[in-house]
Amino acid sequence: MNKKCVTATDVARRAGVSQSTVSMILNGRGDDFTSQTVERVFQAVKELGYEHRSRGVRYNEEDYAHIIAIFSSSLLNPYYPELISSIERAAERQGFSTAIFDTRRRPELEKRYLAAAKRLNVAGIICTYMPIALEDMQNLQPAIPLVVVGDKADSVALDAVEFNSFLAGRMLAAHLAELGHKRIAFISTPLNTGNTARVRRLEGIRQDLKERGLEEGLILRLYPREANDPNDSRSSERHIGYDFAQEILQRAPDVTAFIGVNDMIAYGILDAMQAAGKQLPKDVSVCGFDNISFSTMRGVSLTTVDYFSGVKGQDALEILLRKRSKTELGAKVVFKMEVTPQIVIRSTTGPAPVRI
Repeated sequence: MNKKCVTATDVARRAGVSQSTVSMILNGRGDDFTSQTVERVFQAVKELGYEHRSRGVRYNEEDYAHIIAIFSSSLLNPYYPELISSIERAAERQGFSTAIFDTRRRPELEKRYLAAAKRLNVAGIICTYMPIALEDMQNLQPAIPLVVVGDKADSVALDAVEFNSFLAGRMLAAHLAELGHKRIAFISTPLNTGNTARVRRLEGIRQDLKERGLEEGLILRLYPREANDPNDSRSSERHIGYDFAQEILQRAPDVTAFIGVNDMIAYGILDAMQAAGKQLPKDVSVCGFDNISFSTMRGVSLTTVDYFSGVKGQDALEILLRKRSKTELGAKVVFKMEVTPQIVIRSTTGPAPVRI
């Protein structure tokens, strides 16, 4: 078949699906279909040489070797788009295109997209979080180089750009304790094995407060199920921060400081403080993690921990390219780079208020 005449209808016919199914899958909305259906569509695309333009990516067989797949766990949290953007810019400078796969931390989606990436034989994969399907990821190598941008994990034998969430947690706890805060609330989205960075942040906070004899003053409010449920607008991270902060103000009015597991949670906490008539940092202090761009705005000015997204994205691509190079030892060597977190103190934290 002449490649110039190949249409989405031809792809649908070859894959045995509808044209609308082809369109949805190629435009990144394949999570409503089985992995077998997604794979059939991509295989048909490859066999027919179909060209489809989406986010600058051409689905043409000869281009697959120049596509880097980027796995994201949430496109709703600006941290991930900012990190992805840094990877895309670095990739473009090296002559690569990128394709985004939003897994939403769902194991079945992660495995499905991994299978698709393997079938397409992409140039490499950069996962912007610690993956859930670790074994599947490891099995891809050395055929497809893969780099993880995630929390420090010595036990994981994957190339990685790491950051130390435990140290970051200690930094924020120390900052608040040194300001005299003894009753601190920590608000988080779910803490489980698929979210090691969140878990380690809390561990760091607890350890620092324990060493200071302040651990009993720590209050925890953890969301019981996955955030960002598309069927529940109240489960967005900002709403979680807002609702839990309001609840804590009512039940524990002696709390003088709040820590959000990320900046999005912290924004919700800030909204709750404003709704309650609290002045920051006179009445209460608030801080978060990630230092996303909105946190730098004067109207927000959030104290947070910076993980240097731009640097991490460039480092991840550098490792991936080194793994692709024939001059390296390939799968025999695991490359790891560690980015040291840094606390950025702004106007949302200050000395603990004096209780009379």
